[in-house]
Amino acid sequence: MSRLKAPDQRQGAQPAAPPPALRAPSAAIATPAPPLNLDKAAAAVWIAVFEAGAGAYVPATDSWIIERYAELQSRRATLQALVDGQGWTVAGSQDQLVQHPAARLLYQTEQMLLPLEDRLGLNPQARMRLGLVAAGGSRTALDRFNEECDDADVQGPQGDVLAARGQGAGGTLGAGAPYCR
Repeated sequence: MSRLKAPDQRQGAQPAAPPPALRAPSAAIATPAPPLNLDKAAAAVWIAVFEAGAGAYVPATDSWIIERYAELQSRRATLQALVDGQGWTVAGSQDQLVQHPAARLLYQTEQMLLPLEDRLGLNPQARMRLGLVAAGGSRTALDRFNEECDDADVQGPQGDVLAARGQGAGGTLGAGAPYCR
């Protein structure tokens, strides 16, 4: 019995076309005006998302998902205000306490928001996965540690210099304390 050929070695196989090139994000893209169908709260979310993206979004292709996100955020705020005002429970048909109908809608709306936040890079993990930098460029503890290592000599247990100005071999000291590399 013979084994199957790889797909690219079969008769009539065409070489795979490279994926289409996407335009690199640019900070020069101005924040587009919010769509007219958005209410005031959703329009504010629209502007905040585009400004936080700082050129990472392309209005021609990303406006629909950002519009959907803004509408859902507005709906969430409306439902949250309703539940806050009337309570999480209401009297049912037989005077028993039941969950407020808006509470279920609020939960469903929040469940729809979570994947959109990931796709738009609106949480720290999603930004890291997408390779985006938050507006303002917050530094991590690792960034601060590396800067300190570049600026100072690191001494070993006997007082010898292990790394001078970031040119050491890297690793750990005898007691498990890290030193710069």
